[in-house]
Amino acid sequence: MFHEPTQSSFFYIPDAALSAVIMVAVVTLVSPPSVFYQFFKVDLWDFLASQVALWVTIFVSVETGIAAGVGFTLVVLLFRIARPNLHVLRQLKERPDVFVDSSIGSTFDTVSAPHGILVFRMEEATTFPNTEALKIWVLDEVYKYTRFGGRVKSSTERLWSDDLERHIQNLRKAAHGHASNITDDDLPKLRAVILDFSSVNNIDFTGLQGLFDLKEMLKDYAGVTDFPDTFFEVHFAGVQSNVLRIMELSGITKPTEPSALQEVHTMDDIESASKPEKTEDEQSGSSSSSLDGKSQTNGTNPFLRDDTIVHLTIRDAIDAVLFRTGDDQPHSRISSSDQEDDTCSLNKGKIEIQHV
Repeated sequence: MFHEPTQSSFFYIPDAALSAVIMVAVVTLVSPPSVFYQFFKVDLWDFLASQVALWVTIFVSVETGIAAGVGFTLVVLLFRIARPNLHVLRQLKERPDVFVDSSIGSTFDTVSAPHGILVFRMEEATTFPNTEALKIWVLDEVYKYTRFGGRVKSSTERLWSDDLERHIQNLRKAAHGHASNITDDDLPKLRAVILDFSSVNNIDFTGLQGLFDLKEMLKDYAGVTDFPDTFFEVHFAGVQSNVLRIMELSGITKPTEPSALQEVHTMDDIESASKPEKTEDEQSGSSSSSLDGKSQTNGTNPFLRDDTIVHLTIRDAIDAVLFRTGDDQPHSRISSSDQEDDTCSLNKGKIEIQHV
C-alpha cells in the first residue's frame, strides 16, 4: 500500500517570503568593509587570508572558498614557524635587570651588554622548520659586532667557494654604515652568546642538533678550535622546565639542581636570593662569603655556579660569564649611574670605544 509523500511545511510559504527569511538569516554572516579594514590594520596576513576566502567563494563556490582560506592560513603558519621573530637584546640603563629588543632602543635609554657578550631572544619553538634560520641569524649578528679569534687560513687552505670574508664585510658595512672600513681590530673578541629561551616552549631533536652545531660554529669563530685556551661559552636564560629536561637529556647542559633554578616570581625574590646568608662569623662582625670555595664580596650570586650554563635571568648569565673571566665586580652589581655607556664614533674609518 503506497502513501502519498507528506508536503513540507515550507511548501505553502510564498517564495518571496522564504527568500526574505533566508536573506535576513544570512545577511549577518556577511562582514562589512570595516571588518576587512580592521584586518588590514591589525595583521596583513589575516587580511590576505580573508580576501582569498572571499573572492574564491564569490567566483567558485562556498566549499572551495573555505578550503582556500584554511590552506592559505596553514601556509602562513608554517612560514611564521620557519621565520620566527629573533631579537638582539640590550639592557635598560635605569633597570639593569631588564633587557629589551634593540630595535626599540630609541624609545628607551639602553646600553649594550659587556664587550664580547651578545644576548639573543627567539620567540618560537626551536624545531625543524626554523633551526637553520636561527643558526644563520645568530652567526650573522656575531659577525657584525665581534672579531674573528681563530687562525686566518691561507688561500690554499680555503675552498674555492669560501666567500665568508666578503660576507662578513658586507654585514659590517650594513651594521656600521658610517664606517666602511671596519676591521677585526676595531671589534671586541667574542666571549659568550646568551640565548634567552623564555619564549621557547618546545624543542625537538633537530633543534637540539642545531644548538650543538651553532655552539661548534661559534667556538670556531671565537678561536677555541685553533687556540683551546680561548674562553668562550654559550649560556641559556629563562629556560622552561620541559625544554630544560630535553636539553639535559641531550647533554648540551649538565643536570641542574632544583635549588639553582628555583621558581622566582618577582625581582625582589631574585634580589633577596642573590644576597648571601650571614654566617656566625658575619653576625659577630666579620663579613665573608664564598662561592664553590672562592672568596667573593659585594653580594655574591648563588646562581653563578661553575658547572651550569642555564640561569634564571639574563643578568645571572652575564654575571656568570664575567665571574668566570675574572671580572672583579659583576656587571649586575654596578649601579645605573656608574655604568659605562659604550658608544661608537668614527675615527678615520675606525670604531673607537668611548666611555662616557
